[in-house]
Amino acid sequence: MPFPARALASRLRNQTETQSWAGFLPPELQRLREPNAVDERLPSATSTAATSSSATGSTLCADAPPFHHSRGSLALRPEAPAFTLGTDTGYSEGLAAKEMAAETKPQKEMSSLNRVVDIWELSKDKAGCRVVQEAFEAGPDKERLRLAEQLKGHVWEALRCPHANYVIQKVITTTRPQDSQFIIDELLQGSRVDAASGPAWVARHRYGCRVVERLLEHCPAAQAKLLIDSILIEPVQLCTHPYGNYVMQHILEHGSPEHKHIICGLLEPLAKTLGGGSLQGSEYVCAVFGKALCHGSPEDRARLARSVILVPRLLTDIACTRHGHVTAKLVLQAADCEHLGMAQSQLAAKADFLRQSRYGRFVIACLDQPPTDTGALARSSQRAGGA
Repeated sequence: MPFPARALASRLRNQTETQSWAGFLPPELQRLREPNAVDERLPSATSTAATSSSATGSTLCADAPPFHHSRGSLALRPEAPAFTLGTDTGYSEGLAAKEMAAETKPQKEMSSLNRVVDIWELSKDKAGCRVVQEAFEAGPDKERLRLAEQLKGHVWEALRCPHANYVIQKVITTTRPQDSQFIIDELLQGSRVDAASGPAWVARHRYGCRVVERLLEHCPAAQAKLLIDSILIEPVQLCTHPYGNYVMQHILEHGSPEHKHIICGLLEPLAKTLGGGSLQGSEYVCAVFGKALCHGSPEDRARLARSVILVPRLLTDIACTRHGHVTAKLVLQAADCEHLGMAQSQLAAKADFLRQSRYGRFVIACLDQPPTDTGALARSSQRAGGA
């Protein structure tokens, strides 16, 4: 049949046959629209039809055409039952599943933790510690305190654990400072039991240093005073340690002016040792020097700058190192007028040598720049130089 004729025949057929949403029904429901169809889902349909026909004394013709309504309506035989949602479709179960899926993830985590008896055991597990951390993030203050209560007495073990130390850090960052006091108390209690395993030891530990850093960031200086006092019994060892130097930098950034002044006084004589190159871990000391030049008082900063400039070749030597080039630039910012000229002369004399180094070029570029804010300087130099 030619295409126009097929199209015309299709349109005429559509005018006489029912085309509606009934075509999208399941096959067992679509069969209800056909003559002689039997409702397989509802066995009572045929018996109902038979009862009604016998009661009225009429019979239904098997060859009778289906009962048609206007186009767009569902064409069913007169005896076919109306469509009802059966109990075998699982609709109620599906609706319940959707309602459960609508729960937010933190609520799920919190409800699951309500059934966990030992939060400490869960914190030591790689996956479980993440669940506990999410609960601290999403839960109310009352729930956080309930979870933190179960961690009391386990601080020392937690700071040694590669997983539980993150939970202790989350306690510090999500609760009020006074609620983290038990962590400080347990750290100080350890120093009273064994001086070799006090806060100074924790500050040098791979995981423990993170806990101390979070305490310094979120607790007031007055609350952390005893902790800092215990840490500063070994200042030189911490300044030269790959993990301990970060704790010293945090004290300089978040500690009290008194503690900052103490550290600056301890750093000043270390400049001569740096110049001789005999101090192991001198690169870490340079990083601590830089933090002190950022956050110390103007008087302390000027003294530290002077101590570096007066040591022969020290300024040019550290200007070519990863951590020292930031310190060298901060020395130029903090030096007084008398010693600033000396520093500029030292760098200018070694300009050709410094230009051969990635970090040295960074310092040479500072000679002609006006003084800038030391805090912004440290942040920009870390992004540019990778310090």
